[in-house]
Amino acid sequence: MASKVLTITIGSEYIKISEVSCSPQKTVHVFKSVTAKTPEGLVDDGELKDTAKLAAVITEAVTVNGIASKDVIFSMQSSKIASKDIIVPALKDAKLGEYIAANATDYFPVDNIDDYTMTYSVMETITEQIEDDEKSKKGPKIIKKQRLMLSAAPSSVVEPYYQLAKTLGFNVIAIDYTGNSTINIIKYQIDAKPTIVIQMGEENTMVCIMKDNTLQLMRSVPYGRGTVINALMEKRDITYEEANETVSSTCVLQNTLGTGDYVTDSLKYLCNNISRVMDYYTTKNPMYPIEDAYIITEGEVILGLAELFTHELIGTGETGFTVKNITELRQVVADQALDIPKSSLSIYLANIGAAIAPVNFKSRYGGASEKSDKVNKYVWVTLGVSVIVASILIAYPVILNLTKKLEKKDLQNKIDQIKYVQETVNDYYDAMDKYSDIAAFDLMAANPDDDIIDFITYLETYMPSDISINSMSVASGSVSISCQGSSKESMAAFITALKASPDISNVYSASLSESMDINGIVTVSYSITCYFAHVEENAVEEGASSDETVEETTAEDTSEKDADDILNDVEKEAE
Repeated sequence: MASKVLTITIGSEYIKISEVSCSPQKTVHVFKSVTAKTPEGLVDDGELKDTAKLAAVITEAVTVNGIASKDVIFSMQSSKIASKDIIVPALKDAKLGEYIAANATDYFPVDNIDDYTMTYSVMETITEQIEDDEKSKKGPKIIKKQRLMLSAAPSSVVEPYYQLAKTLGFNVIAIDYTGNSTINIIKYQIDAKPTIVIQMGEENTMVCIMKDNTLQLMRSVPYGRGTVINALMEKRDITYEEANETVSSTCVLQNTLGTGDYVTDSLKYLCNNISRVMDYYTTKNPMYPIEDAYIITEGEVILGLAELFTHELIGTGETGFTVKNITELRQVVADQALDIPKSSLSIYLANIGAAIAPVNFKSRYGGASEKSDKVNKYVWVTLGVSVIVASILIAYPVILNLTKKLEKKDLQNKIDQIKYVQETVNDYYDAMDKYSDIAAFDLMAANPDDDIIDFITYLETYMPSDISINSMSVASGSVSISCQGSSKESMAAFITALKASPDISNVYSASLSESMDINGIVTVSYSITCYFAHVEENAVEEGASSDETVEETTAEDTSEKDADDILNDVEKEAE
């Protein structure tokens, strides 16, 4: 994209316009950038409400600033745009589109997928090697797959951008979204190690985790720069412009949450959401922990924000890295005539990234781009003549077509009567996703030695008072205790108490010795081995020596044995 192109992002507060070009080496040259105020009520979560009024604002902005380019890339920003990381077979573009369309409802379980426009970008190609059958002489089989970032946007959000371009007389190159636009420029700001990048916009914050400069996880959090500014406005009773200037010139944030400061605590939910994204990534990728962190804000840096995020998200003294601000963009060249400093270009982060590798949400009615009114006029005239001629020549097929439409409508009504089943299917997929996450977490968190606390509590309650424990070791659910007491009877009572617990199994004593000091005081020393009851049976069997015979005693068996029986058993085992 060597020629100049307009990139435009439209938010509920501001419209940002940049005139840029992108070289084959993905260096973006910024010629002009301008910000215009969005009239109140014209944009609702990315959905354009009045394209005519928005066109008037944009026309005035480009005219006043001498911007003449007519090719445009819009970068939409809306929480209604959904993204999903998927892995699919390596296919050609045409076949890949058909594959995604056929499986669309599996990726995005919505009521009517036809109300959405989908697009994708290829993140990486994955090569898998599968060993053939031993009898086969062909050797291992190589299978290629692709990892895609699949995105879906409601047509109610996409279509007004094409209408706006038509009103402006612009030619649409692509309709991108801020998530993809931001990723395109962020990957040039970091190195290859696992890194979290927090991109704070006016209304939302994009959290991206990258590894090898490839996106691993991306989530949008509905809190942004405006959260801090609005809190400061309420606290000090000042205007939006005054609060916006204050957060960039004076540190109004504390280093930690929970200090009672109203402005700092307004970021509590943002920190909590980012922390959950980090925990989810760590759970899925334990071998590649996050090693670096950056924050980039639309506009001037919010003083104190990096320190707050470092304390709340990273911690101190353990990780060896802090959250750092990105103040000057790499891979970006500012034109000499540009009237804003290069350090302020982060305001136009999405505009710049949109020029590198935009995805394209195509119009359901107009294809990839809108043509000029003159071209559309000839198309419609030609189409009208064709329809008239076709109507005369194929009257019967038209009637037949109407009949089929009635049949289709009847079938659609029948489908509508049972479409409630889709809700059950959606609930099933949601439940399966939650179950998979919980099961994986439970598997990672489980440990055979988790019962040690309950075991110690049981000893404190039921161990005879004259017995003292010299040492105790626990490994993989197996417990070894070295202890001593004043008599064999108290030892037998101790073993009886252990065998009576339903949470302890395979209790036995492998050694026993008795000694008397010069004062005639008897000391009985012995060792006891047992297992936590939840350890699998095969682990218990492997824990016992093949040269020894261990008699298993259940709680019911123990209740039928007196102290003398237990004592005899222990003496035999010791011998």
